[in-house]
Amino acid sequence: MQAVILQASPTLRSDQILELKQEYVRLMNEEMKSSMSDTPDIYAKYFTLQELKDMMAFYQTDTGKKTLAVMPAMMGELMQKSGARMPGMMQALMTRFRDILSQKGIKL
Repeated sequence: MQAVILQASPTLRSDQILELKQEYVRLMNEEMKSSMSDTPDIYAKYFTLQELKDMMAFYQTDTGKKTLAVMPAMMGELMQKSGARMPGMMQALMTRFRDILSQKGIKL
């Protein structure tokens, strides 16, 4: 985003860029806080109090701490790889499903 902003406004000074970064982080934090307002209710829907305590205990272990540290990068990598495969997978799925429909006398 910084490159796009600098291309649009190449005369921005470094202090202005820093201020814009800080504003972006502030806005992002506000949005994240707002988007996570339902989180407690959703956790309560799927987990008991004991299960939540168990998770908290796990995340205090070395493995739990590592999980928290590497999970964002790992999930990003998984999403990138699965996203790259998605178009071909969907096409193959639709081809196979059309064959099943055809076998049942259903033509699309």
